[in-house]
Amino acid sequence: MRYEMLLSGFIVIGLSACAQPRVVAADPTEGGKININQAFGEKCENAKYQLDKTVQEGQLSELRELKRNIELYCVWRRN
Repeated sequence: MRYEMLLSGFIVIGLSACAQPRVVAADPTEGGKININQAFGEKCENAKYQLDKTVQEGQLSELRELKRNIELYCVWRRN
């Protein structure tokens, strides 16, 4: 009986510890998440524009960096 109470106490404490960060983290990040997505959306559009401009001008030396920027900003935004 004593071990059952001790075990149930650990379970309750463990579950409350797991549930608490989700509730606390949900409120502040709601507004921050929108701002982050907007910032990455702008960076994604800028990276696409820079890639188009570079290809039109024929500057092929910067393509790897521009491709990396598109992968970084556009793929992260979708996730």
